[in-house]
Amino acid sequence: MLVASSGASLIARECSLANTRNAIASERAGRIDVRNCSIELSTHDVGFKLAADTSGVVCHNRQVGAGSLWGRLPPPHTMRLMPPEEDGVVEGQP
Repeated sequence: MLVASSGASLIARECSLANTRNAIASERAGRIDVRNCSIELSTHDVGFKLAADTSGVVCHNRQVGAGSLWGRLPPPHTMRLMPPEEDGVVEGQP
């Protein structure tokens, strides 16, 4: 899913995202709100690839697979995140 303009927003609740290089991406400032979703990530996949001025909330999601939710870059400072121990469960890990 692509948030392509500064006025765009995305709300996702209880969705399953799979078979994608970047599950959710933004090019410019936009707003995302992603909660209670399952995100399937292969080894080289990234769940969120967001512009630095993207804002919103990401919480209570479930990561499935070996990919990374954020890749090499940290989440934008304008994003509200749940603490890692509360935000999602990585399958196959305790």
